[in-house]
Amino acid sequence: MFSPRVHTSKFQIGANTRSFSFFEYPRIEKLGYAFCLPKRWPLLAGAVIALCINTASAEPAFVQANYAALQVSQSAVSVSYTDAQIAGDVNVVVIGWNDTTARINSVTDAAGNIYQLAIGPTQLSGTASQSIYYAKQIVGAPGGVNAVKVTFSTAATFPDVRILEYSGIDPLNPVDVVGGATGASGTSDSGAVTTRNGTDLLLGADYVQTGTTGPGTGFTQRIAQRPYRRPSGYSDRHL
Repeated sequence: MFSPRVHTSKFQIGANTRSFSFFEYPRIEKLGYAFCLPKRWPLLAGAVIALCINTASAEPAFVQANYAALQVSQSAVSVSYTDAQIAGDVNVVVIGWNDTTARINSVTDAAGNIYQLAIGPTQLSGTASQSIYYAKQIVGAPGGVNAVKVTFSTAATFPDVRILEYSGIDPLNPVDVVGGATGASGTSDSGAVTTRNGTDLLLGADYVQTGTTGPGTGFTQRIAQRPYRRPSGYSDRHL
């Protein structure tokens, strides 16, 4: 699985169609292939979600991010948004852990926002799990006040929780499409996605065995953790 390869594909945006080729790392485009985070070690779990753009906004914008990467097994993990949160934005929560036994019981926050599962758990049997949640039309909160809490069914091995906030996302139907995959290779690959909108914000995240070196072409890195075990990455792209 996930062996290095060269792909040639086509994608179409409006009336324009063009071809592109890529080696080892796929790119996301309209009707194109999926995201990747290039790295030098085996992939465990990776996923991508496409967020719909709010047509009343000029463009989507990254607001803030934070994370907790625990080096012990834990049944609950909390992470705070350090800056003030803006009413109407979208929160994204990426959760990874080093087993396939624990399950996520709940994702909540202090502000009372409602979180829904976008994709997951993406699992490599006996090794790793990753899920992505989101909350739309969040309520405003002062900096440091709102904390996201993830509760597991049992103590999860080395849980890793990444939280992000975006503005300019569709307030009613924020998620367009999702995709996820697992395997072992020198390149993290989420699998293919086909967006249904003219413009989407594409977000990719992985949970790996040893390290992620950076985002694929055209993506912006938002979080890259390098604790002793299973560093993970997160990047986004607006197309």
